[in-house]
Amino acid sequence: MSARDTLAEVDDARLPEVAQKWLNEHPFGLDDEHALDLVRELVALARRAKESDRLLYCWWIPG
Repeated sequence: MSARDTLAEVDDARLPEVAQKWLNEHPFGLDDEHALDLVRELVALARRAKESDRLLYCWWIPG
């Protein structure tokens, strides 16, 4: 399964859990609220890409 499809299929109720796991593994200097917002945005983007049968590209620019 692709990263796009995996993200697209995350249940909304699990988004806080996903955000917390991401923070634990990759602390980018984000607080819990901002990490959750970012995960919500990524999941929404993945869902739109999947619905449109498009690829998903993401670049992370820390700072």
